[in-house]
Amino acid sequence: MKRGYRFDQTKILHSVPAGSSGQLAVTSGQLNFEYCHLLRKLEIRAPESASALMAREVGGLPPHPLFRVVPGPVEAWEKDVHAADE
Repeated sequence: MKRGYRFDQTKILHSVPAGSSGQLAVTSGQLNFEYCHLLRKLEIRAPESASALMAREVGGLPPHPLFRVVPGPVEAWEKDVHAADE
């Protein structure tokens, strides 16, 4: 709880319906948000890694095979993005 995060197992248990391919849908907006978040952290903690990542082709990193990318915005549960909306 030190960082204000509470693990909610119900979000994971309901993410993969029975009989599905096992892939989790992730929106393109969320994927981009996570990529930018990673870059911000790397710029502080490992600038060389941030530079190498930014030098990659447009599109950054490919998603893990567990994820199936679908069009869409950043998820509603992201506090950093939606805090200004409240």
